[in-house]
Amino acid sequence: MISLRFFFFTLLAFLALVQIVGQAIISPIDPFAPRQEQRRYRLDQLFNPHLISYKLNHINSNPVYDVMAFGNSSILALSQENLNRYGRFFNVAVPGSSFGSSVSLALALAERDRLAPVVVIMVENFNHFTQQVPMLPASLRWRDSAAQVFSLLVDENVPLREKLRFTARMVKLEGELFVRFFNPGVLQAHLAVIMADWLPLAAPGPRPGLLWDGYNPDGSGGGMTARTFGKIAIAPRHDQPQVLPGVLVHDVKRLAVLAARHRIIIYESPVEPASHAEYAAHPIPRVTQLREMFFAACTRHGLECHAAPLIGQPEEPNLWMDHYHPPAPVLGSWIDSLLKQPPRRTRHAVQ
Repeated sequence: MISLRFFFFTLLAFLALVQIVGQAIISPIDPFAPRQEQRRYRLDQLFNPHLISYKLNHINSNPVYDVMAFGNSSILALSQENLNRYGRFFNVAVPGSSFGSSVSLALALAERDRLAPVVVIMVENFNHFTQQVPMLPASLRWRDSAAQVFSLLVDENVPLREKLRFTARMVKLEGELFVRFFNPGVLQAHLAVIMADWLPLAAPGPRPGLLWDGYNPDGSGGGMTARTFGKIAIAPRHDQPQVLPGVLVHDVKRLAVLAARHRIIIYESPVEPASHAEYAAHPIPRVTQLREMFFAACTRHGLECHAAPLIGQPEEPNLWMDHYHPPAPVLGSWIDSLLKQPPRRTRHAVQ
């Protein structure tokens, strides 16, 4: 009969093995390299820690890029084609990411001298700001979490309540990630990328019903397809009890240390023109206050920040497929206009 001690030892060993496979084992093959379509085709099935790891693999195995973009899915369509005149471009964005996560990634790359001279960082539109806890790969997340908790504790401008809430979120995230790495779908997607040469499960190509058709070699998302067609409804605005303004301002302060060696351009993500017009006509005090705090922090730390632009006109045909993901051509054109300007401090007009 198997002893209880042996059973628990075996169980712990199994749990450790799953966590190692799930969090630490990343294929050394670069999915964004040439002739890696099978791997890129599978990347949109991964969740953030794995996808970020593969993007970091690519960045670390190539010469330093000239321009990098950080953010969530609303900047994912930005590609080399949109910014050709500025040299080599790589899109580091991952769906569901946060401003704090982008800051942590940029700092990690700068520490390794892998950060581009020009950095474009998206912050969520403040009408829909969510402020998720950074979901980085384990090798970065644990170190970054410890550094963030310490820096928050010593920052007198962050209220104690926010410090405690953010720390609690990090602890909760670790528990959720630990459980999620046992999810068969997560493990299957992870191993499918690692073993793509041995498991050619599908041929690259369009996949109806998905928002993104895989990834491109420059890290950007493939062609975007609409889930629904027709006139886009104005996006509702919900309560934002999870937002910690002091932590957001602290993230701006963390990012400011890079400004001496890199041009940092921060922009608030635009929304579909009809929603933009509605929000401008009926501002919400808490949103206005959050935006004001953010841009005041940008000014205080000498960063170049831009409020959400109006991309398109309300009630006129446009290329938007939903309220939150700007079309690559018009987003690229606007960011191109920012890059052409000489570096400047905050441009803030409440939108």
